[in-house]
Amino acid sequence: MPKKLEPDSVRIIDLPAPESPSGAVSVRYPLYRSRRRTIGFRVDSSGVSVLAPMRAPIRLIEMSLVRNSAWVIKHLAARAKQREESGIPRTVFADGGELPYRGRVLRIALSSEVSAPQIRTAGNGNLELRIPASEGEDPARLKEIITLWMKREAVRVIRERFDYVQQFAPRAAASLRLNSARTLWGSCSASGAIRLNWRLIFFDNDAIDYVAAHELAHLVEMNHSERFWAQVRAIKPNYEKARAALRKVVIGDLPL
Repeated sequence: MPKKLEPDSVRIIDLPAPESPSGAVSVRYPLYRSRRRTIGFRVDSSGVSVLAPMRAPIRLIEMSLVRNSAWVIKHLAARAKQREESGIPRTVFADGGELPYRGRVLRIALSSEVSAPQIRTAGNGNLELRIPASEGEDPARLKEIITLWMKREAVRVIRERFDYVQQFAPRAAASLRLNSARTLWGSCSASGAIRLNWRLIFFDNDAIDYVAAHELAHLVEMNHSERFWAQVRAIKPNYEKARAALRKVVIGDLPL
């Protein structure tokens, strides 16, 4: 589905669910129409989406949804469980909302005492990101401000961690850039250019260091053989815990 494609409509349907106390589950879905010939479904971090031919009637689309309700409900439940296991909080972009930052919980605090985003440790020891109160009236604007702040932090922190880890690698990267990939934490090209996902800023140093080590190991072994993993271990011993934690996370489930 094209990233910027707008849905034809957004609808709600009650799907049969024998295991539910009410016998049904209410599902909200955006409907995307295109020149495709068949009706299809997609379940991702935002829920279920329906893709249908341009002239397919709603009645036929919803009959297909009902017919495939067991599959839809099963995959929605699996995505919900995966998100819960990842430990990533759901973020409400408003005063008091919470989001991950460097492996900790960062609380959004609207304040009339600041003119730009500032991070601080509150009296209870929790981290707060103070945002000018005037910017908090519109959730979309607040999300934009926080995203820009997070990306600046990512440049600083991830570069710092990468430089640290690279000391233990046999080869240095030709270059390092951050990107916004939706499926990969990092990549390494044949020319030695490494890219890391800026969303690693949500995780602790151990996770950032592991991804850095993983991509630096590709400078020696452009594969995932036993030799490759031995190289990762040589750069970052005891990487397994960080790797296991990141494997539970769906990048699309992250708040930004």
